[in-house]
Amino acid sequence: MNARRTDLLRICALTLAAMSMASPATAQTPATQPTFEVATVKPILMDASHPFDPKHYGPNTTSGGASYWGMSVADLIAYAYRVDALQVTGPTSMSTSRFDIETRFPEGANKKDERQMLQALLQDRFKLALHKEKKDLEVYVLLIGKHGEKLHAAAPDPIVADSSPMPPAKPPMTVKFDSELWAQHFEFSKTTIAALTKMLPVCLGLGPHKVVDETGLKGTYQVVFDCPVPRPHLPAAPGAPTVTFDSDDHSALTRSLDTLGLRLEQRKLPMDVYVVDHVEPPSAN
Repeated sequence: MNARRTDLLRICALTLAAMSMASPATAQTPATQPTFEVATVKPILMDASHPFDPKHYGPNTTSGGASYWGMSVADLIAYAYRVDALQVTGPTSMSTSRFDIETRFPEGANKKDERQMLQALLQDRFKLALHKEKKDLEVYVLLIGKHGEKLHAAAPDPIVADSSPMPPAKPPMTVKFDSELWAQHFEFSKTTIAALTKMLPVCLGLGPHKVVDETGLKGTYQVVFDCPVPRPHLPAAPGAPTVTFDSDDHSALTRSLDTLGLRLEQRKLPMDVYVVDHVEPPSAN
């Protein structure tokens, strides 16, 4: 369970809007579905000796192809079908094994087809079969606090005459690790509440949760907040299966949101869920 919790926590960094589909995700025929010209799939280890590396994780797309680093099958499904992690259910194995995948686009391919190509790869190499159901799922709703929002508007962009040199750009975001709070400390000079909402799932710490913005705030703001990071615990004895994490402390995030005049409320909402009916270890390259 701890390994799945850790995997799902990382998946939340991929939070995206759900994609509307009228038929099961496997219904598209090979004749109409775009595919990668070349794809290599390499299993990778992730344990106490091979810890999670945020610099080697996630999708990376160029004009020539796409790479997917350190991702589980559950990660890949969530990304390929544009859904949140909590909207993908299936066997535990799809969250415990991780892979590095390198691909090349066929000549004349459009990058906009990249996720459909990944769907085809999952169906071909992992024998993925899934279907869609509607279920009531727990989500978090971001709301204005009881005493009103306390946000500071972002400074306006400088007005520069055509003949004047542009002033040096300030970084819109800084981040540092706070070892006392065991949290990532973010400072944004200019961001939106919608962008903040997309970052919040990974800070919740209890697995993936969709966060819905119901603040109604549309401006740009200076935002400072702390995002809790799970505390790692090495295996108690040699040969123990995995690293475990404490991830139940939301206090740093709660205090940060309170300072901004915001709060989170948990609700159940009907959502599309993609149920994995079948998946296998990947076929050979």
